[in-house]
Formats: sequence, C-alpha cells, structure tokens
Amino acid sequence: TLMHRGRPLTEIRLQVPGDHNILNATAAAAGAMLLGATPEQTAEGLAAFTGAGRRFEVLGKTHTGATVADDYAHHPAELRATLTAAKELDFKRVWAVFQPFTFSRTYLLLEDFVSALSIADRVVLSPIMGSREVNTYHIRSQDLGEKIPGCVCLPSFEAMADYVNAHAEAGDLILTLGCGRGLSRPGPALCPPPAAAPPRASGAPGALRAPSAAAAAGRGGGLLLVHSPQKIHFALVKNKLKPQIIAKL
Repeated sequence: TLMHRGRPLTEIRLQVPGDHNILNATAAAAGAMLLGATPEQTAEGLAAFTGAGRRFEVLGKTHTGATVADDYAHHPAELRATLTAAKELDFKRVWAVFQPFTFSRTYLLLEDFVSALSIADRVVLSPIMGSREVNTYHIRSQDLGEKIPGCVCLPSFEAMADYVNAHAEAGDLILTLGCGRGLSRPGPALCPPPAAAPPRASGAPGALRAPSAAAAAGRGGGLLLVHSPQKIHFALVKNKLKPQIIAKL
C-alpha cells in the first residue's frame, strides 16, 4: 500500500523482488506524482515494470529446469540485497555464481563478502577480476571460498557452467553475479538464448528507472526516466516525502 501522511493512495504490485525495489518503487511513485501522474497511473506503470538490465534479469532455464538470472551485484551490500530477495522467493535452492571484482575490495571486505555470500545455499567462485589492479594483496578466490561452507572455486567460466549444469536441479535459482560481462552471458552453457523481451529502460549505471502508464500529467505513454538519484532525493526532501517500506510484498 502506497501511503502519504497516513492516507492510503493506491495498491502497488511489483514484478521485481526485494525490499530495495520496494524503496525504489516508492521513490519512483513520489517522483511520478510530483510530475502530475495520478496514483492509479503510477500503480499501473510500476506493475508493468519488469526490471532493469542486469538487475535480477531472468535469462532462461537450464536443461534440468533450474532458473538462471543475472545481477550486476559485486559489492557486499548489493550481494546481500540480491541474495536476500532471492531467498524470499519460492525456489528450492539459491546458487550464487560469483566473480569477485578487484583484489583490494576482496581483501579489505573479505568478511563482508563471506557474510553476504553465505546467504546463498550454494556458492561457486571464479578467479578474482583484477581489472586495473596488480595483486599486491596476494589474495585469491580460495581465501574467500574457504570461509564459506561448501563453496567451490573453479578456474574458468566454462568450468563453472559445467559444474552448475551437473549439480543444479529443477526448482533451483542460479544467480550469476558480478560486474564482469563474461559470467553474465553464459549462453547455451547454462541455458538457451532467452526469448525476446520488452525494451528495458536505459541510462547510466545507478540511475533510477520506472515506467509509468502514461507520461507525467498523462501526456502520452512511455517511461519516466529519472537519471539522477540525487535529483529524486532532493525532490522528495523538498516536498517532505520520505520513502519507507509499509508492507513487504
């Protein structure tokens, strides 16, 4: 239920999971209504929103019937939000198939990564993507994996896909996680090419994107694109609106 100053405005049903998406939707609803959309138009638009690319993006199913989804999460806070949302869904097991990003982050936030990844039922790690860095920390994925019960560390994306294909079962959710592109597009190695999907909102990483049934004030159908979280935050503060979770979906 979307509320303003204790008064219910409309009921919202989302197609994207997680408390963070409830907060995103609340902020998007506030922005849309500030620009003239009605509560009903806002609810219709949010209900039609299927998500941004590489944010819990469902790619298809494995030959055994496990669902494959991809997420850009590569920081412990993002991993925690994504995996917590996944565990609240109706899957038998959640797999975190993760490529750590940078040696420094893996070393400095090692225990945070352990805590976040341990939310998953099964964890598979690739070698660390060093990007711009030299490994002066002498850190390896194995240093992370040995702290997570049952974790498997493998040398390549191909080996990871083979392992997951051999062990994932119908009813499982396989989440490929990380900011690198290689792991997120395993193609036939994990699942057949996904069916054509509706166009997704575009914009810079981190942009807040929300479709509306009609553009602000009812001027034509389309997407309400808020390319700056800072601007939406300013608008919310200026109008004394504070997004918060009223009820989990």
